Amino acid sequence: MFRKAFIAVLSAALFSMTGTAGEQDPAASDGNVVQSSSEEVSAADMLEEVKDGTFKGITGKYEVSADHPAGGTYCMSQGDESEQESIASTGVIPVKPNTTYQLQVHARNNLPLGNVIFGFGQSRAADKFKITSHVEWGWTQLPCNMPEWKPCVVRFTTFPETRGVRIFFKVSNGGTGKAWWDKLVLTEVNDKTPAVIFQPFPLWASWTDIPTMTGRRNPESSNMEWVEQKAEQTPLQLTCNAFVPADAEITLSVSRAGKTVFEQSRKASEKLAFVLPLESWPAGKYLVRASAASDGKELCSQEKILWRQVSLPEEKPEPVRQVSTLPGRLRAVNGKPFCMIYYSHFPAMHIRPDFTEYPDMEDLLQTAKRQLGVNILSVISYGPAPSLKLPREEYLPKAVEYYSEQYLKQLDFCREHGMYGTASLHMGSSLSPRGKIDCELIREVVRRIKDHPALLGYGYDEPDVRKITPEEILEMYRAVKSEDTAHPVTVNLCNKALFRQFVPGTDVASFDNYPYPHSDLRSWRQFSMEILAAKPEAPFNIYLQTFQYSYADVPTNEFIYAEFILSLIDGSRSLLFYSWNERAKSGGHCLIVHPEMQAAARLAAEHGRRLTERLFTAQPVSVKLDASPDIAYQLYHGTDQDLLLAVNISRAEDAFLRLDFPDKKQLSDALDPAWTWKPGEKVVLKPYQTLIVSIR
Repeated sequence: MFRKAFIAVLSAALFSMTGTAGEQDPAASDGNVVQSSSEEVSAADMLEEVKDGTFKGITGKYEVSADHPAGGTYCMSQGDESEQESIASTGVIPVKPNTTYQLQVHARNNLPLGNVIFGFGQSRAADKFKITSHVEWGWTQLPCNMPEWKPCVVRFTTFPETRGVRIFFKVSNGGTGKAWWDKLVLTEVNDKTPAVIFQPFPLWASWTDIPTMTGRRNPESSNMEWVEQKAEQTPLQLTCNAFVPADAEITLSVSRAGKTVFEQSRKASEKLAFVLPLESWPAGKYLVRASAASDGKELCSQEKILWRQVSLPEEKPEPVRQVSTLPGRLRAVNGKPFCMIYYSHFPAMHIRPDFTEYPDMEDLLQTAKRQLGVNILSVISYGPAPSLKLPREEYLPKAVEYYSEQYLKQLDFCREHGMYGTASLHMGSSLSPRGKIDCELIREVVRRIKDHPALLGYGYDEPDVRKITPEEILEMYRAVKSEDTAHPVTVNLCNKALFRQFVPGTDVASFDNYPYPHSDLRSWRQFSMEILAAKPEAPFNIYLQTFQYSYADVPTNEFIYAEFILSLIDGSRSLLFYSWNERAKSGGHCLIVHPEMQAAARLAAEHGRRLTERLFTAQPVSVKLDASPDIAYQLYHGTDQDLLLAVNISRAEDAFLRLDFPDKKQLSDALDPAWTWKPGEKVVLKPYQTLIVSIR
């Protein structure tokens, strides 16, 4: 899989409003507010003072409204009878680099369907809007049908290069309903709240029956290697911020279904490293709680979930004869449902077709299969291909021979090691920045590899709309299908504004969830619904986000697991991760340099195999439960028990779900039955917290 190209993650319309990186922003206003450490950008500054029928300092498509404002005389209104989305933005507000801010606005809406988005862009300049990367956008998507005023809060830390922010409001109402905004406040966070913090810990998910291994870069060669993660040599470490007294008592406790299995206390001034006796704990789900107390009063606490797991038997895939789609968007190999587990860039960003770059590739792969469930490798060549400068009549036969030979070598390797391979359609000229899709080359290579027993399908990642047209993608698709109708073509569609134009050229609904940290499961799910509607009945792929740039926050375990459960709710029956590896010199965060993120991937892979096995035969059931708007859930009816999947898709607020199932008496965690609930019990889920319930 290729490094992600720059895309406009909100929409082409947003970028047309803001201009390109480094250009003078036509929407900049003399209403910009210079903020000191104690000042706020208040409603009186932005959403109250009116000049010439508009708010001072805000441009774009909106109306000044006096319709029941949240405070003061006026509020902002967006949405009319047209199908066009409404975007309004402030000028650039100077801010400090490496500083935490809280951005708050009050909002309400009466949209039956659509998008209500509030966010910001981080500018590299304080006097004009200058943005260089899609990760500098941040936003949150609000629920529709929110009639009462409600505060929306986004907290973020500016990047080292940030000098200003622009705040924007975006509404897409489909011609029905309106959204209102009021009481905009940007505050520098000067938080003096005591906090006890978990440091990165690679054993949030570990094995009971096999050694827990972590993949890492060899410090000398930069190649990947596996190292055993021993509990006695891997303490769980805590830190306290400056507002926890040095003599406060710090307690770490671990419990399973209410029964305490571990507890130790230290002074805040002592070394807060705790060695957990993981080897003595059976498989299951454990609640880890860290707290600080002073003078008998608890000051603060944090909780996280730790899993002990039993590995699943290694799969032995049979030779591929036909890849098809069963009812329920199930991908099937030879008529049997199949769960793909794939890590992009495994084991390296670029690898030779015969894997000679890794002399111990066989050992690496066997461990990866046991630790991470890997069953798919990408078949792609980065070697010295024939030069594009050759005359066409000389280039084509050489290129056909070259790519066919390299792909067949890799597919042979997959077959010998119990794996499947997906063949990249990025071959020939597409590897050149100036190139186009070479359909004639693709057709000839497909003809030579289509009957290989390890071939699962073909893939093309993120068509670059600046170079590749939808018509060219469709032509590529037809070139493959003219030679091979037994394997699907997957075009990964990540451009939220233009993806529908490329849908005819793919057999699979597929996209990446990014960029984190400011992507939001509400907006992510909105795109899921749109791409599923555009590609009905097709298998559904989502690349879970396990990559981040060096200057941005790393995805948390809770976020990775939440997007995994949400993908199952929405119909995915595969596990695809972006990204395993990244160039060392780029400084990017990825799975191989973050053992804690590897623990999240290890957990999702093991749970994914167990849950998809049940979901292959279960039927989705329509049920109306008493739940908060931010709870996404789906009930499945199985042969001997039902299964409920639920997740709180809010990143800031708690949400609830009532487990009310008439005539059902036994409710337990589907992956650890020691945890139970009473029928009708109201369960509160924290942001990104999940619920997986077996119902008997």
